[in-house]
Amino acid sequence: MLLSIIIPTYNGKSLLRGCLNSIYVHPPACEYEIIVVDDASEDESQEIVKKEFPKVFLISNPKNKGFSYAVNRGIERSRGKYILLLNNDTLVIDNSLDLMVQFMDQNLHVDICGPKLLSADGTPQRSTQTFPKLSREFFHANPIFKKIYRGEESFSHKILFLFLKTFKTQWASFIDYDKTTEVDVVTGAVFMLRRSVIDKIGLFDENYFMYVEESDYCYRLKKNGSRVFYCPEARIVHLLGQTTKQDFKKGYWIVNPFLIERYKSMLYFFRKHYNRIQLYLLKLIILEGHSLRWGFSLLRWLFCVKEREEIKKVINIYCSVIKLALRYK
Repeated sequence: MLLSIIIPTYNGKSLLRGCLNSIYVHPPACEYEIIVVDDASEDESQEIVKKEFPKVFLISNPKNKGFSYAVNRGIERSRGKYILLLNNDTLVIDNSLDLMVQFMDQNLHVDICGPKLLSADGTPQRSTQTFPKLSREFFHANPIFKKIYRGEESFSHKILFLFLKTFKTQWASFIDYDKTTEVDVVTGAVFMLRRSVIDKIGLFDENYFMYVEESDYCYRLKKNGSRVFYCPEARIVHLLGQTTKQDFKKGYWIVNPFLIERYKSMLYFFRKHYNRIQLYLLKLIILEGHSLRWGFSLLRWLFCVKEREEIKKVINIYCSVIKLALRYK
């Protein structure tokens, strides 16, 4: 068996059906298997797999314990030389799976690779990341700076790119997405690794429920002397990569409970891999940024009577993030 495709899923029956269909429409030429790991979905995801895709091996977890837990159960069951972790909100196109396998066959020094991710309209998505940094977390926690930054074609992008280039600071948004490149992290939506990696560093850390688990894995791998590459020749459509992101709209930040999970994972990463000073500084950044967000949201609650219920939810989420940072040790 050359390739094992592992698809974790939770309450995403339509997405899962589309993902599986896309694999069968554009299958790899090599021998492969598909393993779906269902995290106690409450929709018909499991029934769809059993009835419409009988060749797929289904693992039914009794409880949703997060992405890392699901992926690990799939890896334990898999048999392939290469393991492809594939989100259920992806669509395989063309011969992308073959291209990723060929890339790994031809580059024995590479242990993990990822493709170019595309939105449904064909526009590129961010396909790589740098390891977590305090500077990036500052921008994430302070929406005013994200508001100033206007995207890759903007003047602000050119200024920031010049700054990063001058000080030789790596930032994944500024790599050339048309060139094969060694990177810190490839996005976990599509993530191919050699089985030999498991022997080197083990499985994914199940302390991560969601977010940052791929950064943790690549960080552990690189500390072991291995390499991670971005392979743009392979292309995968990623349909819902932006749904849990925060978005600036009508003058305030719309958030959801996933923000809390993100910061749980980020704090854990800093505690696990960095020193106590950096963890303390991260906590300060979270407190500063989300206290400002809380204050702006409170002002909106006072003056925007018709939106109070929605704003109240946002305030509660900010309060939870602040409490998390205060209590985290």
